[in-house]
Amino acid sequence: MKSVPVSDHSSRVGDKIVERVGLTNLPSGDISPLIFRQVVGESMKDVSLDGRLLSLFLAVDGEKNLDTIAQTIGLSPDDLRVTVTRLLELKLIEPLEKEFTYLDPEFLRYLTLQYAKAIGPLAGFLIEEELLTASYRAASIPKKQAMILVETLARDIQRKEKKDRFIRDMVRKITEKEYPRG
Repeated sequence: MKSVPVSDHSSRVGDKIVERVGLTNLPSGDISPLIFRQVVGESMKDVSLDGRLLSLFLAVDGEKNLDTIAQTIGLSPDDLRVTVTRLLELKLIEPLEKEFTYLDPEFLRYLTLQYAKAIGPLAGFLIEEELLTASYRAASIPKKQAMILVETLARDIQRKEKKDRFIRDMVRKITEKEYPRG
């Protein structure tokens, strides 16, 4: 195989350079708490990785989260997302949870309704603002973020009885849907 330079975030498969292609199904927002493990198999034998890809691949151990790994190898959040995406495309890593699961639209409607009861007609707008702040889109909020979202929204509810009712109703819904609570 002749030596061909490989640009950042591209890989060599055989003697052909493969550039980064479309995104995989990573959740929107912060991916730093996610944990991945290496997938070693036939797909590895003809793959050549650049420095960032190789560093991240070697650091992924099924125990450390991406934040810890990124700090150790010096990757920014943007570089981390691009590098993880590429390793997923190459099928060299996989999340410990096989699928990224998201809050369903019915849960979000219920959240908006309960929040509106507590703070009024700006509830939908404030929820959207919170999602933007956390870098989430409504269709891709990880289930494990449900309680964090509820707690964050509850901070803006001034009246204690309304805040308590909102949290109680949302905890009941989270439990009913079997979403993680913490």
